[in-house]
Amino acid sequence: MASSASKDDSSAEYWSLTIARSDGQGYTDLDQNPLDLNEDSDVTQLERWEVIIGGHLAMQLAPKEDKRQFKLAEFPKGYELRVAIRKDQARDYYLYGHPASAKSIYRTPGEFASHALWLASGSTDNSQCPCDLCARYVEGQQKRAEAIAAWESNPASHAAAVHYSTPPRSQPASVQPEQQAQQTQQSRPQQQQQIQQRQQQQLQMFPGTTGFSNVFRVGEMVWYRYSAWRLGVIFSIAARPGTQPGAPDTGYDFRIAPLGHATLQQEIIIKDAPSMRPFLTFSVPDSPAHIKGKPFDEVDWLALSESERRGKDPAQHAQALQGVGLEASKLAARTINDCFSFFNKIHDEPTPDNLFRLQCFQGVYYGAEMIVVNDPIRVQLGLPADGSQQHPAEPPVPTSGIMHVQQIQYLISLAQPNQRPVLRFQGRLLRPIRTLADNPPPGAIPPETLGPVFTEELVSRNMLEKNKSMRWFWVIISPRTLQPAAAGEDLKNLTTTKLEGDVLGRFYVSAKIMQLVNMDLYKQWVERGAVDEPPSYLNNRGASGNLGQIQRRPTRKGTFGKAVYGEFGVSRGLAEEAQ
Repeated sequence: MASSASKDDSSAEYWSLTIARSDGQGYTDLDQNPLDLNEDSDVTQLERWEVIIGGHLAMQLAPKEDKRQFKLAEFPKGYELRVAIRKDQARDYYLYGHPASAKSIYRTPGEFASHALWLASGSTDNSQCPCDLCARYVEGQQKRAEAIAAWESNPASHAAAVHYSTPPRSQPASVQPEQQAQQTQQSRPQQQQQIQQRQQQQLQMFPGTTGFSNVFRVGEMVWYRYSAWRLGVIFSIAARPGTQPGAPDTGYDFRIAPLGHATLQQEIIIKDAPSMRPFLTFSVPDSPAHIKGKPFDEVDWLALSESERRGKDPAQHAQALQGVGLEASKLAARTINDCFSFFNKIHDEPTPDNLFRLQCFQGVYYGAEMIVVNDPIRVQLGLPADGSQQHPAEPPVPTSGIMHVQQIQYLISLAQPNQRPVLRFQGRLLRPIRTLADNPPPGAIPPETLGPVFTEELVSRNMLEKNKSMRWFWVIISPRTLQPAAAGEDLKNLTTTKLEGDVLGRFYVSAKIMQLVNMDLYKQWVERGAVDEPPSYLNNRGASGNLGQIQRRPTRKGTFGKAVYGEFGVSRGLAEEAQ
């Protein structure tokens, strides 16, 4: 029996209706307030929801000749009505508990009535529920299933051995999870094999990209040329007529939502690649003292806009609002730079020692950028593990390097639940080295085993090379010495991990990005037959005006919040991972 009715003793005019089945999740730590039954408005709204939902159910389920009035006796188990109190003390009510996520809420009793009717039926198939939340929930599940099916059905031509590692069993109580994640790593062959089997992906095209080696991707924060350089978010990318799949960025148009505040209603604009720059090309200017250092959501932008409106004629008012939008874009950029969100989960199991839950993902929106497995990223190298930093290194150890991302991991402590989870990237360190063409250095690895970005980088460097007896090679770097791997070292086992603070940003094909960013400098490269290394023309994520510790967000749309006007949606084939 899915539902039942009984006389409500507290109110002679209503019969109580109980829904016996529930899919409510009973979420904790919700972001709104529980009802206060000593508050008249809360009691009134609770009864209003119960009466409206009960009335909908009676209309659909009760015989036509039954003239009784019904109300819901209580919400199904795991569902809870909560109240949001505005600054003006007005109260808004939302129902929590839907299995999609703790952020999936019903805003009106009519919205939940459709779901309640499905709960009262015999169906357990969410696709048969008429409510909007279930429709989105089913769509999300289908996207996730499609992404995993596509992943598992396309063997990678380049698959290098992926090594799983976990913090050691015994750690002092004072050691932080970041330190644990960096210490001695133990290979877990069975779990490694499971993850590697799921990480079989297509290299040339990926959802949200126009080619694995192109610069701009959907959902990334970028600079675009307006009257001056402004900040925005790529909402979508469209190929120009005649553009073939995988063509350079110049073959596409980019729909960009200006960064600012949604109340300013800044419309989508269309830009081409030459009028855009990656976020890490420039630094975010400082904000005025009264808002400097504040997170975007802590500023009352509506009140700030109203104050700018007073006493100004229409032309002055429009100019003042542009100024508000500009300041909002700066704080929004810093806030987005401090956030990450995952997509396409491919692994979720406890580690063999049961100390951590290991989740692996196909990709992550990390600050301004989208990073996916097999991308090259710029990282801080730190100090060699063998202690050689105590002596002058020969050759000198660079401060930054390039990692070929083989896994994107999220470690959640099971032993100490209050510890902050750890985001880390696992892969091998590489360095481009110029040497005699017929004498590859130790540790050299064929670029085609690493992917298109690595291949294109060497092709462009070797094309610029004026001395044809010389050639560029990708060389595996030993994490132990931070020098090229020695002859005889097992290159497949030279993996390491980098924590979120070590990641400086994506690595772009040098020739591609420089032709967008500074064509004159690229021409100088051609003239001298050599390229500059990335630190000379790209900022680091951590030095780009960020406000503090990076935070996880359930979706990319949630990361943007009210900083953009319009509805952002990730590309088809990406299934975002709610917390």
